[in-house]
Parts: sequence; structure tokens; C-alpha cells
Amino acid sequence: MWESKISWDGCSRFARLVNPGKTDGGCQKQRTRQPRFGWQEVEEREQRKVFHAGADDQVVPASNAEFLHERLANAQVDLIPGAGHFCWEENPLNTLRCSPAGGSEPKRRRKAKSTNERTGSVNVTTTDILTDMVLVESEKTATIHAPVELVDIADWLLHLPDAEYQRCAPPDHIAAGTTTTDDGRPMSINVEVIGGSLMVQHYVAEVHEPHHCRMVSLSDVQTPAGWTKIQVIWDLSVTALDSASCRYTNQVLSHPTPAFLETLKVAGISFEDAVADRQAASDDHNRRATALYAQSLERKALARN
Repeated sequence: MWESKISWDGCSRFARLVNPGKTDGGCQKQRTRQPRFGWQEVEEREQRKVFHAGADDQVVPASNAEFLHERLANAQVDLIPGAGHFCWEENPLNTLRCSPAGGSEPKRRRKAKSTNERTGSVNVTTTDILTDMVLVESEKTATIHAPVELVDIADWLLHLPDAEYQRCAPPDHIAAGTTTTDDGRPMSINVEVIGGSLMVQHYVAEVHEPHHCRMVSLSDVQTPAGWTKIQVIWDLSVTALDSASCRYTNQVLSHPTPAFLETLKVAGISFEDAVADRQAASDDHNRRATALYAQSLERKALARN
């Protein structure tokens, strides 16, 4: 990323955002004016040097930008809040605001808090969950054509292969794995996209029985304003229909956190609008996933027979 900002022939997608009226972001003229130049020449040039860095970048830490800032004359570092390595895509609005297109004077540094600092999400606990506010509430059922005594939800869920998880809601499901809490409680880690939002579910098994599992997660959600957190409760159960079949019920309930509400406020989105969007997306996801979960449970149950 740094080379694209200090080399005349490095034209990133962000350049086209800064100069939307030009098909190449204004870089073509620059490419014909100068070839690529080396580090020493970068140090000697008097032009203003602006380094955009995502405050939450885990690939190239923002401290690298600070190193360049200290070494180069006439340099400015803009830390983009709520953005990682691809800051111009993850938070384009703030990246544009920090761009030099406005012609402002160089600054030593634009101070910006990271998402964790800004929302306090890294320190969110169960006491911060707003249980009186419901973000999503969805329940779907499907029939498992196998005797209920052969169905073991806990064993299925806590030994679910990654590929089988992906088959249970394509293309939403990305990855799954199991681990434990520090005190040994079983956990299921699910990575999925719901309604266009990337989510990392940290499900802790509060109940894990053959016919009932209650999984509770303080989940990470990626939004246009950055990462935030919500609580998601996933309840899975089976009840007998007859000697050869049972009903699978898949329930999802989620509550916001203060950090999530702050994210909505920053984005100018009302909680009511967020509920409407998340409810529609989650209902659609749950409908598709429930039917495929039931089929997966059925296959495992019949394989026991």
C-alpha cells in the first residue's frame, strides 16, 4: 500500500475515489511525468506526502506509517477510524475526508481512535447487552426423517466439519470450528455473512444436550462504520413427531450493545431501520439454514443406525 502512495506509477482504487471525474483517478498523467523513484528521492522531495492507514490494520500496522512520518519531511499521517488494511474500501467516507484533495495544510498527524477505542467494543461484557431491545427474533422448523432417539444435536454441532457447515447455508456460511472457553465450556466459532454483514459468532454452549442446545455469543459484526458487537442466542431443539420422525426447531434471538447503537448513530441509521433490515435478512438466512441443518442432522442420525 505504501508504494502505491509514494510512487508516481502506483495508482490505487482509492485514487479514483479522490478524483471521481477522472477514469484513472488522475494517475495517468503522473505515470507519464515520472518513473518510479527510490527511497532517497522520496526523502528529498518537497511535495507533501500523505499516508492513509487503517487504525485497525492487522496486516501493516499503523506504526509503520508513524515511522515514515518521522523520517520524511512535509509528511502527514491520516489514521482512518473503523478501517483495516483496505481503508479506502472499508471506510471510504473517512478516507476521502482525510485525503489531500481539499488542499489543507499538512499536519503532523490526524489523531483518530481505532474502532475498539472508539466504541469500547474490546471491553464489551454481558452486562453491556441491551436485553430489553430486540434486534432479531426468528424461528424456523423442519422435519428430520429419523427417530428422535438417534438425533444428538450436541454431538452434531460440536463436531460439525467445516465443509458440512458451509453446505448448510451457501454462500452465507464461510467457516466453522470448535474450541472451549478458559473454564472448559464447549464453543462453536462460526464465520458467516448475513444481509451483507460479515459476522464472527463466538457461541458458548450454555446447554448442550442430545435434544437441546442453547448457544450464546457476543458476536463481532462488520459494518460500513467498522466492527462492532451484538449478542446472538442460537437455540436448537428436536421433538418427536412419531416413531420415525421428529421436528427440528432453529431459533435465533439477538440484542444490541451500546457499541452497536453508537455505530448506527455514526452511520445515521435509526434502530428501527436496522431492525427491519436485520430481521428480513436473518429470516431469509434462518429459513434456508434450518432446512439444510435438518438434512445434515438426519444424515448423521441415520448413519448411527
